[in-house]
Amino acid sequence: MAAELREVLKKASDTGLVAPDKIEPLSVYLDQQGVGFVSASAPAYDADFVNPDEESEMPRFIRGYHDVLITIGVLVTLVAIAGLWSFYAMLAAVIVLSEIFVKRQRLALPSFVLAVACLIAGTLCVVAVVDSIDSGLMDDIKASSPEWINIISSAVVFVLIGLYYWRYRVPVAFAGLLIAGVAAILGTLGLLLFPHNVENAMYFVLLTSGVVLTVAAIVLDISDPVRVTRRSDIAFWLYLVAVPAILKTVFDALNPGAGTANAVAMVVAVALMMLLGLVLDRRAFVTAGLVYLGYAFSTLLQQGGGNWFANLEGDARFMSMLLAVGIVVLGFGLGWRLWRRLIITHFPDRVLARLPQIR
Repeated sequence: MAAELREVLKKASDTGLVAPDKIEPLSVYLDQQGVGFVSASAPAYDADFVNPDEESEMPRFIRGYHDVLITIGVLVTLVAIAGLWSFYAMLAAVIVLSEIFVKRQRLALPSFVLAVACLIAGTLCVVAVVDSIDSGLMDDIKASSPEWINIISSAVVFVLIGLYYWRYRVPVAFAGLLIAGVAAILGTLGLLLFPHNVENAMYFVLLTSGVVLTVAAIVLDISDPVRVTRRSDIAFWLYLVAVPAILKTVFDALNPGAGTANAVAMVVAVALMMLLGLVLDRRAFVTAGLVYLGYAFSTLLQQGGGNWFANLEGDARFMSMLLAVGIVVLGFGLGWRLWRRLIITHFPDRVLARLPQIR
């Protein structure tokens, strides 16, 4: 871009519009400000077809059908290798293909798929290796505390996916690195706090992991409010894991099917998560809560007292629940920018500066 700017400024200097000694500093300044130009031969771009909602949080991993074609080939090849040989062979193939399509060609969608495949194949390989170890200590752990095997596996996966990210710098790999690390650390802490109650340990791990990962995603998000760096993509993938983990724990704790009060509490919890999603301009908070919202609505319809909804049975109740969820989705989807404007315009300027702008 800088070279093109210099060429244009040189032509302007030849016509007397720019002093010759100002070409270099002016081109550097314009380049730093992100100023460019569009060639007259470039095709016109109709801004009327740009939907800001579609661009507000889309991960940048689809850039053309070439990426799609290569991705199909990668998926078919990896599945075939795993079926013919083993997950160890699949993991080796992932590394070879990553060197070609991630390290050398920098293809976006194949990079995403290969990073996820590395996480899956690596996890399965680690679990298989741990299970195959027949030492006295490992046998004792398997017999007395099999949950510790998951912790050991998470720690090894953390190292494996860390090496993958160090080599290839794929955003989803860094998200997997954080998830594996948090799972290993909090899993260890959970088993130490609840050594005789695995169920409570699991609730603790789910809730605290969800909160920690959500906070990490928010920190990454507010550091890149215009969403032009890898931090934004990493935050996107963290939300997809963290928000469902939190809602699953809240759902199990409240048990909306136990009564109307529990169902209302679940609706309130989902509404608060959706409100946070509006503030951060992240729809993952909305989509993750739809299943739990639907279950809570179903309970409210079933225990609606003497009104019309109490007479609904079977398919009618199910369809009414779907209608309620559908209205919520459409209400948020159609009015997303309006709801955001109503909420965040009351925030202090220093907070607004860290949030994505209303598009």
